[in-house]
Amino acid sequence: MLKPIPTKPDRPKWTDRQRIGAADLTAEQVWQDEQLQRLRRMALGWGVITGFDVEAEEGALRLGRGYGLTAAGSEVYLPETVVIEDLAKAICTRCGEGDSCAIVDKETGREGPVTAWLVLRPERAESCARPTVPEGCVHPGSAFAYSRMGVALVPEIMCTLEDSLVRPEIDCERVQSYLDAAEVPWPEQTADVLPVAEIACEDGTIIEVSTARRRKLLPLTALQDVVACCDCDATASPVEEPDTPDTDPDNGGDTGPRSPWLDPGDALIGELIGDIFGAFPDDRNLKVLTVADVFGTATDTARGFTLSVLAPRSSGASPEAKAFVASLFVATEAGLALYRAEDWTGVLAEATEGQGDRGFFSAARSSGPWFEGRSAKDLARLTVREAVAEGFGGYEELSAALGDQSGADWSGKPMGDILGQVDDLPFAAQAAAIWMFFRLDTAVPR
Repeated sequence: MLKPIPTKPDRPKWTDRQRIGAADLTAEQVWQDEQLQRLRRMALGWGVITGFDVEAEEGALRLGRGYGLTAAGSEVYLPETVVIEDLAKAICTRCGEGDSCAIVDKETGREGPVTAWLVLRPERAESCARPTVPEGCVHPGSAFAYSRMGVALVPEIMCTLEDSLVRPEIDCERVQSYLDAAEVPWPEQTADVLPVAEIACEDGTIIEVSTARRRKLLPLTALQDVVACCDCDATASPVEEPDTPDTDPDNGGDTGPRSPWLDPGDALIGELIGDIFGAFPDDRNLKVLTVADVFGTATDTARGFTLSVLAPRSSGASPEAKAFVASLFVATEAGLALYRAEDWTGVLAEATEGQGDRGFFSAARSSGPWFEGRSAKDLARLTVREAVAEGFGGYEELSAALGDQSGADWSGKPMGDILGQVDDLPFAAQAAAIWMFFRLDTAVPR
């Protein structure tokens, strides 16, 4: 018989007539807490599960109720909304340089807002003092001990956050490999904190709050709903088979309708526009990126425009993807001129100039019909999928006008000929035509 392998920690064991002290009972509780902590860390993961909405109030921050798990597996439970006072001042003191609450770029000499992370650290908190039996001849009423052990959440400021504590970019190939018997990596992160918000401060005021890069943890009920939506079993309604199933290994060998972007020269412009995300084979996560993720910390000094003072969640998108997203914000003649000059930051600055809402867009107004009346922060936090759902009108008008032409027709013509066919269309449709022309110019062999 093989020798058992002992593991730690040891669980306390009780026997009849055994003398038990406070340390023994505490050891039992610690054993159970550590076992549950390991289960959360190894099997569930960590991150914000629900809640923890944040809202800036000048120098303070309103933090909504929420629940999550730290990277070490501890529970973080906030049952009601709280206001963290003087947070901007604390960030300036801890992470800034001087009273101006600014960081100076040593290379350019330019000052910028100071940024930091707000994290919650669970900490044991004793309460409910009770009288105990005193030692020696001490008066019975002079000896007390705490009889309850709870958890307090300690807000802390971190000027920088380790990469392992920031929401990672999803690598779909790596995730798929887990289903193909690849080893799931051991969770090395043991920091007992939960990042809840990234904050930027200037002149003692919070100017931007973001939760885009904090880690999210889906509860099992949500994952079950996701699986149910993706699983097509025998009880589901039958799905009509495509006329020509795709078995092309260049398209992954999946059965399904073939994307017209695999051979855009033979496809119609209307078909290509109808499968617009098929034009981005190297940007698999483009749909879920926000506008701020796509463009990063783009700035236009002449217009006083800053897209974001906080780091984006993503390392960026391809030039084709940036140009596409920028085309969704063209709504004026000036914006179209900037777009033709490939000044994507200028397009965003022109589209958002004048509103004076400080956020991801430092000065935002809606100059296009689809985002008219929307706040600056809402615009920047839109995902590309949402922006396309609302701002795809220019491409739809282009499809209605020239949708029966082929990709080969466009790739063989000068751009001036194409633009001459759309010069009576809205500026958004003309921007769409420019993007389609250049995308086809790189995709269709001559």
